[in-house]
Amino acid sequence: QQQLAALESGSIVLQLEIWPRQWMQWQVEEHARDAAREPDAPSSWQTRLRLELPQLGALDAVLTLGGNGVQITLDAANAASATLMQDHRAALHAALDAAGVPPAAIAIAHHEQA
Repeated sequence: QQQLAALESGSIVLQLEIWPRQWMQWQVEEHARDAAREPDAPSSWQTRLRLELPQLGALDAVLTLGGNGVQITLDAANAASATLMQDHRAALHAALDAAGVPPAAIAIAHHEQA
């Protein structure tokens, strides 16, 4: 029944323990195309990871895969982590390109979490 509900909603959310006492929330959902505005456009897929890393702190990563490629948004909870990720942005772009997944955009943001 859960599989049918996931298929109907177009969204799956998982809570996983990726390391001992290290939790991650992973969400995958399909975004249907707007047939009125873009009749030939394919649907896009979005995956979101929310985790707390020992050295980077809270991180929210969103990857959207659509007709124009993959768009990545990284949102750090503290400024130092956002700066570190910004400093390594070119390396991430190069690694994805080498893996055959050139990103259409990479955005890095910093938002304090309440």
